[in-house]
Amino acid sequence: MVRHDQTYPLGHILTARYWHARDSDLHYTMADTGWAKCAWGKIYGRWIAGTAILVYDYERFDADRMMQMMTGYG
Repeated sequence: MVRHDQTYPLGHILTARYWHARDSDLHYTMADTGWAKCAWGKIYGRWIAGTAILVYDYERFDADRMMQMMTGYG
């Protein structure tokens, strides 16, 4: 057990703003949205940084379809 002050997710905001994202970017992630990593690392940090997010819901991984999505949305 580790005691902490719940500020860990704030680091993802800084990472998104100064390393991963720009205001005009479209961010696409393949992390399952049920995972905390997706929520903090791929969604909230990007939104706070002003980046648009592409969410594609799928039942089963399909590499060809993923490539079509990336090609279609740039």
